[in-house]
Amino acid sequence: MISGEIMSRIATYLSVLSLFLGITGCKGQAVRDADQLGTNVQGARAGDKGDELGDWDGAETQEQVRDEPLTEGGRDDFAMITVQLKAPYGEYLADSSGMSLYIFEADKGGESSECYDDCAEAWPPFILEGGTGLAGELRVPAQIDASIVGSVARRDGSMQMTYNGLPLYYSQRDESPGDTEGQGVEGFGDKWYLIGPNGDDIDDIDDIDDIDDIDDIDDIDEDDAEVSDEVN
Repeated sequence: MISGEIMSRIATYLSVLSLFLGITGCKGQAVRDADQLGTNVQGARAGDKGDELGDWDGAETQEQVRDEPLTEGGRDDFAMITVQLKAPYGEYLADSSGMSLYIFEADKGGESSECYDDCAEAWPPFILEGGTGLAGELRVPAQIDASIVGSVARRDGSMQMTYNGLPLYYSQRDESPGDTEGQGVEGFGDKWYLIGPNGDDIDDIDDIDDIDDIDDIDDIDEDDAEVSDEVN
């Protein structure tokens, strides 16, 4: 038989072992709890970013955020309408990439565009992207009177930008920024002209008073210089 002394020692050993295992278990749980807390904190931070920027996807999302166009208070090169200068026409309107904008004489006196179908293929309308109105986000250079910038609905529901009440168009004749091949062209029943920042179409170079110094205009050819000298 096992003596009472031995039984007492075994009971003491088991008590100590139980206490040790209990302490170890608590420590392990504490570590697991800390790990879980860290995971939850990281998840919360990612969630904060998600609320701010949408689904947070690391560097790719950051790059997308940097590539978003700037609006109010941002870079001027995101202006939807710009003013260009070229002899012999002086100042005229263009889009943000420098592509020339034109008006159609047939639109004068009307309330909408007269250019559709084949006409709209040759003279694509300058469409206000992503909206049904100006929404107060249009940026324009100082030379442009923002009060006469507007838009008009086309048959398909898109909004064509207007200046001084006249719809604005591109010309398929123009291939690069700075081209003005559509100036003075007659087609689809009337003539097409560049439009100046004062709201007048540039239909006669004798009316141009914006060129004070021919030396201030870059990239003009000799023929342009001669015409400009005659104007001055």
